[in-house]
Amino acid sequence: MTEKRFNARTICKRAVIFQIGHSRHHGAIENLSNYGASIQTEAPHHVKKGATIQIAMSCDDNEDFRRARVVWTEGRTFGAKFL
Repeated sequence: MTEKRFNARTICKRAVIFQIGHSRHHGAIENLSNYGASIQTEAPHHVKKGATIQIAMSCDDNEDFRRARVVWTEGRTFGAKFL
């Protein structure tokens, strides 16, 4: 299926660690764009809409940290918009 969003997302199954306050949680990025990500987690009860989170992503032995705001939640998945 062709991506129809204005800001195209890339399907991505990359492990990620995200932090809410002082608590760290593990998840997997399902898709990613320049503006945000969809993340699946085993601990969805910790993720609330409107929360500001810190996302640690590794690529080629480099770790990148991005701040984001949770803009939606659905089951074990949530959407985060980069700040």
